Amino acid sequence: LIAPAPLLASERTAAPTVRGVVTDTTGRPISNVTVSISSLRRVTTTGPEGRFVFDGLPPGRHHLDAMLLGYSRTDVEVDLPAAGPDVNVTIVMRQT
Repeated sequence: LIAPAPLLASERTAAPTVRGVVTDTTGRPISNVTVSISSLRRVTTTGPEGRFVFDGLPPGRHHLDAMLLGYSRTDVEVDLPAAGPDVNVTIVMRQT
C-alpha cells in the first residue's frame, strides 16, 4: 500500500474563523470581556470595540462563555462548518 502524500500548506483549506462582538443590552461594545471555549482550553479577551476572534478551531458545535465582573455570565453556541465564510456572533451581556 502507498500512503497518500501529506498536503502542502498551500493546499490545505483554512477552517472558518469565529469573529464576534460583545455588547451590553443597549448595543454598546464591552471591552475586557473574557471569552472562552472551555472544551478546547481556548481563551481570548475583547478589545476596545468589544471584538474577539478565534482562529483554527475544529469544525462542529462550540460553546462560548463570556465573563466580566459587573455582568451576568453569558453563553452562546456556535456551529462552525469545515469550510466557508467566517462565522460572526454577537454576545449580549446584562449588567448585574
